[in-house]
Amino acid sequence: MHHLLHDNTKKKKKKALNQRKCAAEEGWEKQQQATLADTSMLGVPHTRTALGDRSFAVAGLRIWNSLPPSIRDLTLSAGTFATPLKTYLFV
Repeated sequence: MHHLLHDNTKKKKKKALNQRKCAAEEGWEKQQQATLADTSMLGVPHTRTALGDRSFAVAGLRIWNSLPPSIRDLTLSAGTFATPLKTYLFV
């Protein structure tokens, strides 16, 4: 009897894990679709540690993606980019 209960619990855990994995994949796909729709958004790599989250390669991309689309306009020159960026950051 105990063996049957253990198998049932394992199956429930596996099912829950699979559902969570599918939900995560769906969320990732929606994020990728949104990113593709806005070409100025950059893909942020997934990290496993807090140290990886703080790396320039990850933190910089997250900050860029958090800027308003008018500032992320890739056609702006460096001088034109600086003015709205400073306004956004300091006002």
